[in-house]
Formats: sequence, C-alpha cells, structure tokens
Amino acid sequence: MKIKVRTQFFIRKSVPMANGKLPIYFRIRCNSQMVEVSTGRGINSEDWDRLLRRSKADTDEAKILNDYLDDIENDIRRYINYLIENGEDVNVNILKKKLNGEADNHKMLIHVFKENNELIKQELGYNYSMSTFQQYEVTCSRLAEFIKKRYNRADMNIEKLDISFMRNFDVYLRTNYKIKANTIAKSLKQVNKVIRYAIEMRYVHSNPFNGYKIRYNKSDRVFLTPEELKRFEEIQLKSKRLEKVRDVFVFVCYTGLAFKDGD
Repeated sequence: MKIKVRTQFFIRKSVPMANGKLPIYFRIRCNSQMVEVSTGRGINSEDWDRLLRRSKADTDEAKILNDYLDDIENDIRRYINYLIENGEDVNVNILKKKLNGEADNHKMLIHVFKENNELIKQELGYNYSMSTFQQYEVTCSRLAEFIKKRYNRADMNIEKLDISFMRNFDVYLRTNYKIKANTIAKSLKQVNKVIRYAIEMRYVHSNPFNGYKIRYNKSDRVFLTPEELKRFEEIQLKSKRLEKVRDVFVFVCYTGLAFKDGD
C-alpha cells in the first residue's frame, strides 16, 4: 500500500494563549487520516506567514522558532522513513505518539541486541569473558544479515517476532555458514537471552520463541588424566612459541578458562 503523508503548521486563532499569542499546531495527514498536535509555541498573528507557514519576523526569536518547527517536521519525516524501511505500520496514532515523546518503547531486535552487548562489554573480566562478548557480537552481525536478506529490513520489531523467525534463522545459519550444530545452538541461545533481557527491561511482555526447541548434539569429551597433564607440563619444546602455547594450555586446564581467554 502506498503511503501518502502531508505535514503543515498552522495557527489556531480561536484559542489564544495566556500571553496573547496564537498557538502553533502541527497537522499530519496520512492517507485518509489526520491528526493535529500542539507544538507548545505561539506567535503574534501579524508575524505568521500563511504561505511559508513560518514566522516572517526579522528577529532572533523568529529564527529560533523557525528552526524549532523545522526540527519537528524533519524529525517526523525521518521517523516515517524509518518505519517504512523496517516494514512497520505508518498511521497518525503512531506519529502522534512520536510527537508526544511516547514512541521510545518501540524496540527493535538488533537495537536491543547491541544494547545488551554493550552491557556485556562493560562487565568484561567480571561476569563475561572476551570470547563470550565476541560470540555475541558475531551472532548480532549474522542476525542483522539474516533480517536484511530474508525480510529486506534493517531491523525487526520484537513484538512481531514468532517461532517461525527463530526457525528460519536456525536454517539460515545451517545453510550459510560452515559451523557445527552446537555452535548454532549457542547462537540461538544468545538470541533467547537477549529476548529475556528485553522482557526484564519491559520492552516486550513475553518471549516469542517459547516452545522452540534448540537442538544440541551430544558429544563425548576426552579428559586428560593428572599423569598426562603432568607429562604435558614437563615436556621439553624447541621453540618459545610452542612453550607459550603449552603454558597457556596448562594454565587454562587449572583455571577452567577458555583457551581464547588464557593468553
């Protein structure tokens, strides 16, 4: 459906402000709908240019007022373009909420994922390792790539996600990257954690992926015996590089850190 939006400022002569000025309103027409919102600013009747719909006075106050009106109009047009680009509904109620500063809870998945990653970054060395942070960054990047290719959007409204989204992302990872099933499972688990973060922040009320089963392949881990680890510690190597690799490996064996974090 083609979206037609027209905007204009006008003064309302029937309800003058307490200071005698006439209030300036902003009117938005979206297809067959219309809404009018007060700008909170006023102007003397003789200073209003009915053609340009701006102040025609040659004063600093008039320049500040016109800049303010330009900002309102430009901001709402940028918001309209943002909604269209992401496949969101565009109607006068949504635009009115934006003008009234009530559109901040319109949360998008990639935006929230980056918000979550920034918090993880702040906790590096405390609750998270660098390798974990990097894994979240990779998942976020692949998720954005998936949304662009699958839905031709830059982001997705969290409230419009469902199990099919997670299933399609699962298939996308399996068919586009040469990674093992358990690595894919970790990525999906990270997406789930980001959704739980969004719930905690009250960006969304429930997890749209509830009921989706993340598949892990059970693997048999091989452990070193104490005697084997001791032999590894004492082995003589011919290069400093290999000695460093050995020392890091032994260190992570005793500390439980991931090998990536041991260097």
